[in-house]
Amino acid sequence: MYSRKTEKQRGRLETREYYYTEEIEWFIKRNKEWKEVKGIGASILTTEENGKKQEQKRYYITNITV
Repeated sequence: MYSRKTEKQRGRLETREYYYTEEIEWFIKRNKEWKEVKGIGASILTTEENGKKQEQKRYYITNITV
């Protein structure tokens, strides 16, 4: 799953990207103690202000099926 949203907030341009997958058999095979994990996701926030670009990345694991 992928989603992207761009908007102008507080005088700067913000782009938010979200990634999510439940295709994680490879992860469970390598990490048997994590067998309850159902999905892995990431969010990326890119901000542009006064010609300067910054990026924040966050990673998530969940045991809830989306």
